[in-house]
Amino acid sequence: MRRIFIFLFFLISFNSVILAQDFHKSFAISNNLVMDIFNEHSVYLDLIPFKHHSIGICFGEIFDNPKFDPRPLSSSQNNNPGTVYKGYVARAFYNFYFFNRDYEKLKFAFYMSPQIMYKDLYYNNKSFHDANPDKGSIYYIRNEKANIIGGNMDVGCLIALRIFKSQVYFFCNPYIGLGYDQRHRDIETLSINDQNYHGDKPVLGKETKETKYLTFVCGAKVGLMLSF
Repeated sequence: MRRIFIFLFFLISFNSVILAQDFHKSFAISNNLVMDIFNEHSVYLDLIPFKHHSIGICFGEIFDNPKFDPRPLSSSQNNNPGTVYKGYVARAFYNFYFFNRDYEKLKFAFYMSPQIMYKDLYYNNKSFHDANPDKGSIYYIRNEKANIIGGNMDVGCLIALRIFKSQVYFFCNPYIGLGYDQRHRDIETLSINDQNYHGDKPVLGKETKETKYLTFVCGAKVGLMLSF
């Protein structure tokens, strides 16, 4: 934990998006459209001090999204509550660009990007309902505080289009990746209405859970870039 925060401290002022050989320094601001759909509003700040190497930061707000139901992906919200959390997220990452192409109005690049992430999450008085034709049904109300520390390796491409003849570019940055997260949960279950449920039941009162798991990540950042 301490080493991760020390690393974040050294990365806090930088991020990168490298485009082409003649792109020595640029600054960009962007947003992740994919995460906006689910449960996160984030701002990415990008600084490009070098041709092929750069580091960066992202800060965002986690919001409760009742439109996304996790139960098709999970048999129980006891272990996987879904997009019910509120809180914040911070990321720091390094980008290495190994393929660059520079055309008159278009710049294109592939990259690899290791990333570290921290999330601080909570919800209060949230109602859950787990049901299965073979296992019955159960209702419960909970409070929870949680934090997640993780890392992932992303691969993606960056496409930047010059706006007229200025030094400002509009860019799109789709990516995919694999990650590994560790989640700590402090849970307080306030009430349980068990209707003959035979699945994974919650525990009345307080409990702590630790989970480690692999994740698939994807996104599409869009924003503006200024070359100087």
